[in-house]
Amino acid sequence: MEFKINETLVVSDMDGTLLNSDKKIDDYSLKVLKELQDKGLSFSLATSRPYGAIKRYCRELDVRVPMITSSGTIIYDFITDKIIKAEILDRKVLDKIRTIIPWNNIIIHTTDNLYMNEASPRHKFFLKGNEFVVNENDLFYPGKITCAEDLDKFDEICQISMGIDGDDPTELINQLNEVLKDEDVNIFYTGDMIVGVIKKGVSKAKAAFYLADYLGIDKDNIIAFGDNMNDYEMLENIKHSVAMENAVDELKAIAEKTTTDNNSSGVVYALLNIYKLV
Repeated sequence: MEFKINETLVVSDMDGTLLNSDKKIDDYSLKVLKELQDKGLSFSLATSRPYGAIKRYCRELDVRVPMITSSGTIIYDFITDKIIKAEILDRKVLDKIRTIIPWNNIIIHTTDNLYMNEASPRHKFFLKGNEFVVNENDLFYPGKITCAEDLDKFDEICQISMGIDGDDPTELINQLNEVLKDEDVNIFYTGDMIVGVIKKGVSKAKAAFYLADYLGIDKDNIIAFGDNMNDYEMLENIKHSVAMENAVDELKAIAEKTTTDNNSSGVVYALLNIYKLV
């Protein structure tokens, strides 16, 4: 299929996909993606991160279209600093999770911020001087959860996340499946020592289709990139899908194409050499 650059939407995962092992977008990828956007390409990120934590990357990329954040639950317009669409969890989901998960290991994504306890193993990634900070305009501080009672104040919750020790989420996922068996939710592993819970039927894939319609782009003109199991539905449902060389085998098995790894500018390699977007 021949792609017209001004009629194409590219949706890329971040960690392990667009970002290299240093959590950066390499200079070559930045250069190419800016040039392609100047020619009319619509380029969007699709990430489990909250929108406040990707602003540095939006600025570096000079993005022109909304981003897919918090695992597809929030579509955020960096240009206007407004939320285009948000999918809200039933409050009962948090209440049930609290019966099996300590309050200080619960991370809350809402429509206005991300909230966590300072003792959370993930908190260090959000402190000043970390990977999310590029200048004073990009400081991102999550709201604090200082006691169990703080969890009572949240209403517009889009995603609930929990950290795990090690890299095997099986036990936690099984516990969540049991306690949430009567709730309409999707439980998944992000691949970064985090298990997430979002509203059933919500995904990066559906957010990508919504964004394409919002931009007036045919859904068959979407190209999606990913590396881990939280990208599975996106690569399974989007016609033109690309797994990174460093992706898990399950993604490589379903993807239309495979590209070089995330330390070798894999996203732009595929756009230039496989899909011939020039």
